[in-house]
Amino acid sequence: MNCTTIHKKNFSFTYETKLTNSRGYHGISWDIMGCRESMKKYLHISPKITTFAAIEITKKKYAMGVSIGFSQKYFGLNTWILANIIQLGTQSFCNRFVDFHIDPGRRLYDQMVMAARSGVANIAEGTSRHSTSVETEMRLLDVARASIDELQGDYFNFLLQRRADVWAIGNPNREYLWKINIDTLQFSTNLFHDAALHILNQKAKYDPWIENENPDIVANAMLILCSRLNRMLESQIKNKLQEFREKGGFTENMTAERIEAKRQQSMAENAPNCPICGKPMRKRMQKKGAMQGRLFWGCCDFPRCNGIVPMAET
Repeated sequence: MNCTTIHKKNFSFTYETKLTNSRGYHGISWDIMGCRESMKKYLHISPKITTFAAIEITKKKYAMGVSIGFSQKYFGLNTWILANIIQLGTQSFCNRFVDFHIDPGRRLYDQMVMAARSGVANIAEGTSRHSTSVETEMRLLDVARASIDELQGDYFNFLLQRRADVWAIGNPNREYLWKINIDTLQFSTNLFHDAALHILNQKAKYDPWIENENPDIVANAMLILCSRLNRMLESQIKNKLQEFREKGGFTENMTAERIEAKRQQSMAENAPNCPICGKPMRKRMQKKGAMQGRLFWGCCDFPRCNGIVPMAET
């Protein structure tokens, strides 16, 4: 995978020219949207370019490890696309087959539709929180998974009530549905327009089953789609956990940024080196005691190192 960094004026562009094939991100970073014109000017790219596996756009003057990315990256998630297909399929199923004879109080209808909506909404909300809380992102992805589990149970119960056959492994319909892949999203600058077309085009692949006139075929197909989405969400959550282990969370990175800023500030102030460990020192103020308010130099590696130098000695 080739990685290239181009620095122009106020922006730094880092991109890789190969798409990822994971079940999570397609490799499309929507940070590009805010600076597409600048990137077209310097990188000579098309407005429809989708070959950027990772794009980091930061103000060069304030380059930080903590970045606040575009909040609608979920448009490029296979899980979000499939969740939308399940939601549309569930709405169609309930409108056609969950009638007053089997659901006189309309509670089953509401529960199924809302469980499908919860899957879509929690994937979107969780991914939107990625920049500031990976923990919240993982929790909401798990809520989405639980909602799809609930929906899957309703389809399963529907088949049980009808004494219908539940497709076994090896059933031609089941095997074919498992093998249908979701295509890579091709976005232009018309984000919602392109996303809507993409979702409907992907749903059309499943329509022979989820829009079938036989409710048993529809319920079985939705069971398969719910199972696929749950496995994809499990993989996505595991990937986020691994990312957290490697890069840390928002609070952790913010602390690191603050420490680095203090270190740079100390260097600008010609701070002395620590007499114990030799690392740069920072200007500090005594907070209590008889010498409260006194300025002194303290080691930047505190509390692991307690080295101090009185300001008068420098």
